[in-house]
Amino acid sequence: MAFMISATFTRPLSHLQNKMKEVVHKNLKIRIPEGRSRGEVLELTRTFNTMLDDANQMINRLKAEERQKEAVHFHMLLAQMNPHFLLNTLNTMKWSAIRSGNEEISEMCVSLGKLLEVSLNSQVELVYLKDEIELVQAYLHIQRIRYRDSFEVTCEFDDKLEYALVPKLSLQPLVENAIHHGVGPLEQLGQIRIGIYRQDTGKLMLEVADNGIGMEESRRQQMTRTRPGIGLSNLKERLRLLFKGQSELEVIDTKPGTLVRFSIPFLLSTPYVQKRSD
Repeated sequence: MAFMISATFTRPLSHLQNKMKEVVHKNLKIRIPEGRSRGEVLELTRTFNTMLDDANQMINRLKAEERQKEAVHFHMLLAQMNPHFLLNTLNTMKWSAIRSGNEEISEMCVSLGKLLEVSLNSQVELVYLKDEIELVQAYLHIQRIRYRDSFEVTCEFDDKLEYALVPKLSLQPLVENAIHHGVGPLEQLGQIRIGIYRQDTGKLMLEVADNGIGMEESRRQQMTRTRPGIGLSNLKERLRLLFKGQSELEVIDTKPGTLVRFSIPFLLSTPYVQKRSD
């Protein structure tokens, strides 16, 4: 009789203790049934379940706040690109106006307008590859005028990839680096190659290669710069925030020149076309 009375109290407590141990392994997903409990044990069970509910709510709030912080951080990084690029472009326009005063300025303004329209749209983080290429072409139009056609650019990608999704303004900073730190200082004709292709691993690879002065000489010249570059570090951080460790970025010294490439998950988004009703 004494054993039965003792078990009546100790069995629910032992059960509760075992459930508490399971919480660690099941990420607070477990609950203790309240139907068979009585008195203080029922009160303790309810308190334990309430504690788990409060803990889960707190974790969900922290996750939501973390996502919000990452979104703000991402848009801050994206906004950082705007003044950086605008400064270079405005300087280009200034020297073009001083040099010639012809229609180049209006053409450059059209190209700049395309870039600004996209960069100021903070609601869009991923764009079609074909739209990103169009933005790069607008940027190249400006730089060809500045550098007096001292470099050539080729772009290679399968037409089937034109609706693949890529981070907005991701190729532009790589092309910018290839011009300013690669082919820009060359005395001979510079060559820049843009390549995009799908890998068997399900990744999309984007790369920009040049035959410029190379990484060592570029680093030596950057030591005299008063303003540090932000293009590559900015892109690397945006890739991290967008793809959560599923992207890679690397810079390779090809001697001569430099190859910069990054891979992202392959995401294909075919445009929606509404069918006309007869």
